[in-house]
Amino acid sequence: ALDGLDKVRAKVDADGQKWVLVTDGQAGPIATQWRIVTWPTYFVLDAEGRIRHRVSGNLGAKLIELADGLIASP
Repeated sequence: ALDGLDKVRAKVDADGQKWVLVTDGQAGPIATQWRIVTWPTYFVLDAEGRIRHRVSGNLGAKLIELADGLIASP
């Protein structure tokens, strides 16, 4: 049986996601500091490290569209 992290890895691979994924559980320091209460929650950052999108839910390829939109922006 897959544990929670193995399930996350399998989903990321199945969706073809190629970006950094960080998880530390519901009460971890990252989840607390970033006020994450829904899993998955994604933060899409621009080249300067600013949060441009914060989205929750199983978005799969939609995240690629959000990232591509930032790349295409001047």
